[in-house]
Amino acid sequence: MTSGDGSGTSGGKGGTSGWRALRRGGWRIEWPAILFIAVVASVVAIINATSAIMEGETGGPPIDARASWLYEISSVVMVVVLSPIAGWMVWKVPPPIEASTRMWARAALLHLAAACVFSVLHIAGMVALRKLGYAAAGSTYVFAYDGDLVLPFVYEWRKDVLTYASNATWFWVFGFWQAQKAAQALVAPSDTPAQDQRIEIRDGGRVT
Repeated sequence: MTSGDGSGTSGGKGGTSGWRALRRGGWRIEWPAILFIAVVASVVAIINATSAIMEGETGGPPIDARASWLYEISSVVMVVVLSPIAGWMVWKVPPPIEASTRMWARAALLHLAAACVFSVLHIAGMVALRKLGYAAAGSTYVFAYDGDLVLPFVYEWRKDVLTYASNATWFWVFGFWQAQKAAQALVAPSDTPAQDQRIEIRDGGRVT
């Protein structure tokens, strides 16, 4: 996950060279970044699920503990599975270093479009997993509030946009770190000792 064409660099020639060196290798799935996202998402899911259960037991809206865990797990699974979308977009459309309103607006619109695609896929996959979970328990899951699909979609979309932005940030940070390493490798001195460039001139029995 890198930027290209000198954009999204670390600021110096070394950083620019590092980004370009990574760019030449093409985009690839950054598993360390995905693992980090999975850990963070899992922690948030545990907090959300246990909070909903505890609130239900202390006078809040009642909720089946199984449903609470299903809601969170289904969401986390899809967030992690779809996280490479943000990684690819950061590699393809990195934050521009130029102070250009047009370039920043273009990048923002492209990432917003990607966030919308991420949200649609996240909701579709999440609902499918929940339907399977409910069916296994002999029940039915309905993604609607009193027959209204717009409200729950907007509810999920606003959270998904923030999730996409968070994931994109982590991918950018990881890419920046990789670019710094690549830049250091490019400017690092060679470990091979320099060969002796002296020329031997024989003058009788002497060597000069």
